[in-house]
Amino acid sequence: MTEPRKEFKILVVCTGNSCRSPLAAALLRLELAGLAVKVESAGIAAQPGAPAAALAQQAGAELGVDISNHQAQAVDPEMLNRADLILVMESGHRDRLIQLAPAAGPKIKLLGGYPDREIEIADPLGKSIEFYRQTALLLKAGVLRVVREIRARMQQDL
Repeated sequence: MTEPRKEFKILVVCTGNSCRSPLAAALLRLELAGLAVKVESAGIAAQPGAPAAALAQQAGAELGVDISNHQAQAVDPEMLNRADLILVMESGHRDRLIQLAPAAGPKIKLLGGYPDREIEIADPLGKSIEFYRQTALLLKAGVLRVVREIRARMQQDL
């Protein structure tokens, strides 16, 4: 009898866990539906329980994802250690996460330039709906690169 395949865990982190990380996590869940992948999101300065920003909800809905029930959570070392892949929006996020859990460093990648380029995705908080839409498209492009790699990795594991 074969062992059940281990679930691959992705953690998406931004500043407040109200715009970028919930959108990216929702897009990942949509694209990876049916695979043994768990996606969480958190923020380095999140107010636990806060909802996703209204404009982030609107931009997400336009891309086919619903983040209206999202509740922000603060990142902690346990989340970082549990994740197989940690996606951040800015290099400062990576630096802060390495302070929290130094061993997580090799698992941290910038989503904007995934897998190997250093491209940051700016925080849309307080900006226009057009800025949110542009941000959502940048997130989706990064998500699609992540999905392609994860699908290929899972095919190899079969």
